This record gives sequence, C-alpha cells and structure tokens, in this order.
Amino acid sequence: MIKKLFNSGIQLTPVNSYFLYSIAFAFSFTLMTTVYSVYHIEMVKMTPFQLVLTGTILEAACFLFEVPTGIIADNYSRKLSLFIGLLVMGAGLFIEGFFPVFIAVALAQVIWGIGATFLSGADIAWLNDELEGKAVDKVILKGLQIRQIATFAAIILSVFLAGIQVNFPVILSGVSFILFAAAIWIFMPETKFKKQTPGNYNAFKQMKNTFQNGVKEIRGKKFLIILIVISLITGLYSEGFDRLWAFRFWEELSLPFSDEINPIYWFAVFQFGAIIINLTIVEIIKKNLEKNDHRILIGIQSVVNLLISGSIFFFAFTGNFYLAIASFWCAQAMRNTTASIQNIIMNQKIENSEVRATVLSMGGQTDQVGQIIGGPLLGLIASAYSVPAALIISSVLIIPIVLFYAVLRKN
Repeated sequence: MIKKLFNSGIQLTPVNSYFLYSIAFAFSFTLMTTVYSVYHIEMVKMTPFQLVLTGTILEAACFLFEVPTGIIADNYSRKLSLFIGLLVMGAGLFIEGFFPVFIAVALAQVIWGIGATFLSGADIAWLNDELEGKAVDKVILKGLQIRQIATFAAIILSVFLAGIQVNFPVILSGVSFILFAAAIWIFMPETKFKKQTPGNYNAFKQMKNTFQNGVKEIRGKKFLIILIVISLITGLYSEGFDRLWAFRFWEELSLPFSDEINPIYWFAVFQFGAIIINLTIVEIIKKNLEKNDHRILIGIQSVVNLLISGSIFFFAFTGNFYLAIASFWCAQAMRNTTASIQNIIMNQKIENSEVRATVLSMGGQTDQVGQIIGGPLLGLIASAYSVPAALIISSVLIIPIVLFYAVLRKN
C-alpha cells in the first residue's frame, strides 16, 4: 500500500511544489532553531567553546560531503537528492533531541550535516530545470516570503512545546523532516531533468567528470570566483554569530520579567522581530527584480552586508537589552535575506545547467571551509576573552564582503 501511495502519480506544479518545499522546510527547521541554543545552554550545559565546536563539526561534515552530494543531484536525480537529504536531516535532529548529552549532539551534527549537503544546490537546480530558467528569481524570493510566514506558526508551537520540556521541539523537528521527505517524494514532479549517464556507465568516472566540469565552469570566470571568495568570508564570520548570540542574551544580558514569565518566550520575540523585518526587505527586493539588472542585486548585497556588520558590532558592544534586541533583529533579518540573493546571483551566472547543483554546492563548500576555520577561532576568543570580543571580530570580517561586491558591481 505504501509503495502504491509513493507511485500514485499525484503531483503538484513545479511552482507549488517549491512553495510546499519552502513551507515545510521552514516549519520543520524553525521548530528546532527557535529553542536550539537554549536547549544546548540549559539542558546540555554547553560552554561557549562547545557551542561553536558543534557548529564546526556540522560544517566539517558538510564540507566533506558537499560536492559528492551535489554530483549525485546532477547525475541521478534532484528529487532523489532532496528526499535523501530531508530524511537524513530528520534522523540527525531526532537523535540530538532524544539524547541531551554533548557526545550525542556532536554525532547528530555529523548526521544532520551529511543530510544538509544533499539539499545544497539541488533545490535551486531542480527549480531551474522544471521552469526552464523562466522567472526562477521571482519564485525563489516568493518562496522566501512564504518561508517566513510558515516560520510564525513553527515558533509558536516550538515555544509551547519548550514550555513543557525544552528538547521536545528538537525531537518533533526530526519527525517533521522525515514526514516532509515522504511528501516531497509523493508530490514533487521531476520532468525536465536529464540524466547525464547512459544505462551502462562507470559511476565514479561520471562523478569525476561532473566535478571537473563544475571546476571548469568556475575557472577563468572572475565573477564566479569572487562569489566563491565571498562565500568563504561569509563562513568565517557567521559561525561565531550563529552559535554565540543566544549565549549573549541568556548569560550576559538581563532578560526583562524573567521572574514572571519563562525566559524561553523571549526567544520567540527575537525570531518574530527578525521575520517581520525580513518580509519587508524581501518585498523591496522583489520590486527591484522587475528591472532585471544583476547590478541592482549586487548593490543591495553591499548595503545589506554593511548593515549586518554594523548590527553585529552594536549587538556585541551594547549592554542595553532593548538596543541589543533591535540590533539582533536587524542582523538576523539581513542575514536571512543575503543568502537567497547570493544564490540568485550565482544561479544567473552558471551557464552549464548540467553542473548547476555541483557549482552551487561548491559555493556552499567554501562557506563551510570558512566556518570550519572561523568557528573554533571565534570560540577560543569567546572563551579566553569574552563573547562580545568574538562578535566584534565577526563584524569586522564582513567588511571585505562589501568591498568584493563593489568590485562585482563594476563587471
């Protein structure tokens, strides 16, 4: 019966499938992320260095598997790659929530990281194939807006469950990803993807050829090379902020009314504010897309990254809770936007569709290299000096990104 259901032929249109993907991913992911840092700090009792170390473990797993999984998406099936990724991510998160000890968390990061690499590049490559390159940018941004709406519901449910026990949202997130994988397999069409391999072929040789073609796509193209470098720098600064912002609020800033209400509710407020700002930003970007000029997107990226740098610096520097939350909202909202814009810009510049997922994965891989290098260094600085010191260094690392975008705007 299950087999019959999985082969029932019930499918959505590509656009609606992508929106389903956006909604389900945002809901499942936000269930976990709303309380993730609190779970690590309060229940697992992790130090600032351990917080950053878990991120490094995650990114190391992503680094090792990023390109191989991208090659799978280019050689076998984008849809299959998405299905495997969601299933493996779900398993990792279920383990992490069910066993609140550091070793289990570290193991779960490896599993989760491997799963995440199956998604990287495959979703955008699938959408580009199914729409044959038409209006892809608009669909991606619309999907980003839909994700934010789905996030509201997930935050409310996550906080409610965390009020019972803080690891419940993490466990449910894992279950949700697994169910989501089944829905993708049943409802998502894949009609335009062309396998690069005949019936009789050497799989490893084909993967090697795909990787080499991906390198050729990047080599000699200054624009793509600079985008790859930007991904590296993004990784250098981002891991410290991702893993330390919650510690800054929880341990260093006084949460108002903490005696009267559960402090976990403040983390819902942190997320809600960032989402509202992000929805406004994305609407502005969508209007600028009508002009069909990539230089406008690059200009937006320059401004957005400059605002991220200033916001993180202020977040690290201020001792006032309300100013800290305002600066956090700004930084988080901008960061939620900039990754999607970079994917749009890179997708526009990839000419060979057969290696699209591989090249996008390479961009993700350089980001992970940056996080593997930057994460432990910022964690050590946080442990040896202070969390604000590590965050200030993160903010300074963003400045070269602004300069590189200025170079790209001239090309």
